[in-house]
Amino acid sequence: MGLPVTVYRWDDAGAPQLSTPSSSEIIAILKKCLVEGYGNKASLGWTNEFESADGKRVIFRNSPISGTGSYVRFDATPTGSWANNVHIKTAQIATGLDDLQRVSYQKPLAVGEFDKGWVLIGTERGFYFQLRDSRSTDCVYYGSYDYKANKQLVFVGDINSYHGIDAGAFTVLLGDGHADDYTGTYGESLAALVSDHKFNKLYDTDGFDHSSNMYMKYNTPYITTRALAGTVESRGVTPIYFKVILSEQSFGTLDRAGTPAYLSTKSPFIRGDVPGYLMCNCNGYLDTPWPLIIDINGVAHFGMTNPVGVQFFVNLESWYD
Repeated sequence: MGLPVTVYRWDDAGAPQLSTPSSSEIIAILKKCLVEGYGNKASLGWTNEFESADGKRVIFRNSPISGTGSYVRFDATPTGSWANNVHIKTAQIATGLDDLQRVSYQKPLAVGEFDKGWVLIGTERGFYFQLRDSRSTDCVYYGSYDYKANKQLVFVGDINSYHGIDAGAFTVLLGDGHADDYTGTYGESLAALVSDHKFNKLYDTDGFDHSSNMYMKYNTPYITTRALAGTVESRGVTPIYFKVILSEQSFGTLDRAGTPAYLSTKSPFIRGDVPGYLMCNCNGYLDTPWPLIIDINGVAHFGMTNPVGVQFFVNLESWYD
């Protein structure tokens, strides 16, 4: 049985705002959505495990009952050229703000001058968070290839693993790369995937301290970089929707015991999918009023914007089915 989904937005009654906007305001928003709730909306039921005195560094934990009970640290203290970045890192074990074990690669969420809107869609196991360009009421602001509105989309939580109780399923998914990253841009987003996208690393299914880099391979449809207005159907294209799969680089990659990935139960070749997340075979909706909610096979899905339109959609009803 899947988990119900809740949507939080900056224009909800009583919602926290990105007034400056600043990286520390991102922390305040996450606290409200994940732990405290606001207005008439309850929180997602995550817990605040550790927090600095100034509130600029915090570690949240997802459900240890329905999920892995893993940890994510949000750090809004970077300075200099990284000053408006929130650095995100996950861990299987956390005993303090600087005591993390079995960590992911760090991913940066950058707050631009016009990133004054936001949306968070999630469950007690995982969530998506996206910044919203305040210059337009449409899905995409024309001429928004700039650093004034990065509109990044990030996922934090358990992937939808295909391997039962998967102790290593927790991660952060954002830009393309298998290394710690420090500066976010509009091109680093889960809504702007590339062929053979380098997601992050996942630790073994049994929780052992051994990790494998994850890629998006073998299920990748055409990913456009063209700015396209109107619906997909209006251009004579039949929309086809794909799950976004996380896999090893090769089916022959060896796990820690020397078993090839296609036979491994510890580091299996196909690990799972990004929960509730679908990719369309074509981009579109550039000039469509935001929010964009469409029906896909009888289920409502929320369109997640990228700099040239909408090609990715989040299930608004149930994940981890």
